[in-house]
Amino acid sequence: MRALPLASAKLPVLGTLAFGAQRSPTHVHRGIDLPRQEGTAVFAAADGVVEHASAVWEQGFSGYGGHVVLRHPDGTRTLYAHLSSVAVQPGSLVLAGERIGAVGKTAFTHDDHTALLTSGPHLHFEVSPRAYPQQSEADRLDPVEWLAGAVEPAIAAALAAASRATAVDPLLVRAVAWVASKWNPATPGGLFAIAHPRSAELVPATTEAAATLARQLRRYASLQQALAAFYELGLTVDSTATQWVADVVARYALEQREGASPPLVQRRAADGARS
Repeated sequence: MRALPLASAKLPVLGTLAFGAQRSPTHVHRGIDLPRQEGTAVFAAADGVVEHASAVWEQGFSGYGGHVVLRHPDGTRTLYAHLSSVAVQPGSLVLAGERIGAVGKTAFTHDDHTALLTSGPHLHFEVSPRAYPQQSEADRLDPVEWLAGAVEPAIAAALAAASRATAVDPLLVRAVAWVASKWNPATPGGLFAIAHPRSAELVPATTEAAATLARQLRRYASLQQALAAFYELGLTVDSTATQWVADVVARYALEQREGASPPLVQRRAADGARS
């Protein structure tokens, strides 16, 4: 299992915080930056062994500040940098979701062992197919793609529970959740409050939203009308109603092509009148 390195972290896919951002003519960002208040707990993104852990400057890690590197069973490494404190020791075994340090703004260099970031506290997170230390220009893996597995099992369980409780087509629930999370399965917020995979709020939040969607499906003759009414309840953010509905319909069509789908909502005899 994989876990988000920060609880409820919104993973950047665009802009200077994202993986692959061209920070300067000679510097490409090899990880993702997750701004958070200094001292916020940082978690292991997967089970692994601690290869490096230092709250002071270490040769080969200039610019990273306080850092932890984990080696995972498949040989992949994850790096957590700019930490204000480190909670693990080299050689120790950690599990996904276990606290390994805290967010900071350290950026020690060879010439300045007390250097701090000027951009404010955040977690710099990298995923690499090889051991650290390594050259800054060496290839890394896209952390957002790698972390997609962190929430997928939890999302799948929550969507299945919501569908069972409300009789809404699970593929439609999934399509709405996908669009509400801005196409990023690890994005918190939005309608379905997709958050840390251990969040106790994920299933009830998803079920409540699906129940609201079910009421609109029973009230309106078309899927588009139901989705528009659902949107107008103020349960979604950062989009226009027309675009949001179009995105959900398109995603739902894709989900249907990938697997057989039951009716949008199972209408029971007791449902008779529209709610």
